Amino acid sequence: MRELQPGTARALLWAVATLLVVQRFFGTLTTAGGDVITAAAMTAVQAVMAVVLLGWRGPGALAVQAVLGFAPFVLFGAGWAPALWALAACALVVLPARRAWPVAVAVTVSAGVVGHALGATVWMAVWSMAVVVDLGLSIYGLASLTATVDRLAAAREELASAAVAAERARARRELTGRLAADLRALGFLIRQATPYGLARAAELARTTLARVRATAAAQTGVSAGVQAGMRAGREAGAPAGGPGSADGGGEPATVVSSRRWARGIEVTVLAGFSLVTAMNIAVYGAAGWTATLLGWAAVLAVLVLQLLPATPLRTAAQVVIVLTPGPWAVPWLVGLVPFPVSRMMRNLRSWLPAVAVTVAGGVLMGVRTGRSAEGLYVLLACAGLSLALFGLARLAELTARLEEVRRGLAEAALERERDRLARDLHDTLGLALSAIALRGELADTPERARAEAPALAELAEGALRDVGHIPDDAVGWSLREEVAAARGILRAAGIEVEVRMPGVDVPGEVGPAMATVLREAVTNVLRHSAARRCLIVVEEGDAQLRLLVRNDGAPPASPAGDGGSGLAGLAVRTSGRLSVRREPDGGFELEARFAREPA
Repeated sequence: MRELQPGTARALLWAVATLLVVQRFFGTLTTAGGDVITAAAMTAVQAVMAVVLLGWRGPGALAVQAVLGFAPFVLFGAGWAPALWALAACALVVLPARRAWPVAVAVTVSAGVVGHALGATVWMAVWSMAVVVDLGLSIYGLASLTATVDRLAAAREELASAAVAAERARARRELTGRLAADLRALGFLIRQATPYGLARAAELARTTLARVRATAAAQTGVSAGVQAGMRAGREAGAPAGGPGSADGGGEPATVVSSRRWARGIEVTVLAGFSLVTAMNIAVYGAAGWTATLLGWAAVLAVLVLQLLPATPLRTAAQVVIVLTPGPWAVPWLVGLVPFPVSRMMRNLRSWLPAVAVTVAGGVLMGVRTGRSAEGLYVLLACAGLSLALFGLARLAELTARLEEVRRGLAEAALERERDRLARDLHDTLGLALSAIALRGELADTPERARAEAPALAELAEGALRDVGHIPDDAVGWSLREEVAAARGILRAAGIEVEVRMPGVDVPGEVGPAMATVLREAVTNVLRHSAARRCLIVVEEGDAQLRLLVRNDGAPPASPAGDGGSGLAGLAVRTSGRLSVRREPDGGFELEARFAREPA
């Protein structure tokens, strides 16, 4: 089934409200002895109530609705009682959950009490309350459907942010633990400025670098702690008792966070429609108790079939029970036409048969009763209630969909954050640790150890400082500083370096990204080649900047990194504007292009 759009959900709500108001005109016409003026006046007031209900959510809406709901009793008497459905729906739509339901219950009870006080029988008073429940919950459910569709559209900004924050907190704890301790130990060994200390530092740097690569490769899946936090957040946001916030009073009642609650609304409306139909059969439609009991049995059968999972056979059985002649075929049984029709509407190819069944119900009612007004009443009622039941079924489905989408988006955000953490971890520490390991091993005399110690200590301190910024995505390097560092590290490794960067103006947003790519490229030169010469070029064009790193001594296999780091990570950072080229003489060239103004 296609995804329901916000505009479609609102149109469905207005269509149902309009049909309910119009069908009440024909319903009132049949009970008011054909008094068109009275029926038109009652319908006009209900139309105003519907407009207030759907178009005004301000603090005064409920007060205006209460006046429109109770004042007409003076003019119309007990026959006005079913019209309080609009007031009940307004309470559910406008008020916070903690107050909405008690007020809606009070309005429903008042419809029966006031109607009975004004002359309605107990039977009709109960019938009026059932109508208030059915129509009020139908509008409330469709308003909830609209709110749920809106929340589904906005879900991309919700739990994902919380999940990312939790992952950053976890990464911060890990990075400030063992890894930070290793970097501090590196600094301590380097500051000894002895061949033994630098040799130990080189060994520790290689061990730490291996751990960094293993950590980058292991950043998959959702940790148990984050999963528990996500579960706790979902449970806190969807209390078992019903909709709204955890305390039941902060959010409007239209915030339906539980599929069970949405399904409960649908089942209540189905049961209410069945009750109203059964009462209509008893009062208006059956000749004798035998026919009444058969009609009630048919109502129960249609309801049970509706509560079971939908199948074409069950829907066809409902149509047969409701429309075909038989000992149970009492006039008002066609009031249950919305049950099978709402199921047929879930498939676009079945809309034409659904319309045909709805029209057949109205025509059959007019034929059985001999009154066209009742036929029109049933036709409009069936159309409106079919749309309402269709919307309520979609509410339960979309509520479950909302939960799935939120969970999926949160997990996807976690994966993206883990990829970023792994990429930043590799980019931040790879070059520094490789340089420390290489230069530490070369410092095999006291003189060389004393000469190398300051630069290596600065590398270790810089790596420790950068590690603290990784969880917050705040790592950033200066391109010029990175070029200078690359020149020094490569020369220390015995590689002849040529840098071409003639007065290039690098924007602040692009510089850190270019510095990151350069750092990874130099790391690859040290790790994957026996280079003797390396060329670094930074130049600008009309709308983009170009970084080129070329070296000799490359091995036969291409030095591709693993997922989330290496060349794959650079491709992410350059949005795919990365190319590598291998030359027959052992040369290797990496080129990255950057837009001057990042999108």
